[in-house]
Amino acid sequence: MKRVLALVILLTTLVWAEPTYDELLARARAQDSSLDFAALRLAYTRTAEYDPYATDTATLEAAGKALQSKDFSLARQHVDTLLGRNYVDLDGHILAYEAASGLGDEAAKKQHGYMLDGLFGSIVKQGDGRSMKTAWIVIGPREEYVVARLMEAELVEQALVHEGGHHYDVLTVKKRGGSAQTTKLYFNIDLPFAWMEQNLK
Repeated sequence: MKRVLALVILLTTLVWAEPTYDELLARARAQDSSLDFAALRLAYTRTAEYDPYATDTATLEAAGKALQSKDFSLARQHVDTLLGRNYVDLDGHILAYEAASGLGDEAAKKQHGYMLDGLFGSIVKQGDGRSMKTAWIVIGPREEYVVARLMEAELVEQALVHEGGHHYDVLTVKKRGGSAQTTKLYFNIDLPFAWMEQNLK
């Protein structure tokens, strides 16, 4: 009876175990329409590679310059380096989409478009970002700026707020090229803050 009970517990654990980042990544590469992109991003935070404050600025800038000079093959090489380290990097997929467009690579455009829609949607569809209660959950500060950019918002100022045991970045933004009227976007940064407390002691 004890063996049966132990087997039942083991099977239950296996059934309800959270999928690994690699498992979810394989589904992302296969453009699985049922993929939970929020789960994919959260799974990445549980890997050894996760560092919310690491930015390969040199590679990002090199990819951007290659796109400007229409050297799309070189841009793709740089982007492949970025996404090889972090496949949930929004900036990386934006650049990859532009490189694929320049190369006329429709399959790659579809893949990176799928990732962009999924990653962006997984952030902005959870709340409206207009208060701490409905703040958008991010896994790194760069996600905040990419989301704002995709919303055609221009940063005016940023504030760090701690309240109710949670941590928030509050971006005051205005419409790019529009009036001076501003609005606030709230981002929950509990995950990167916890990483910083654990790793930067």
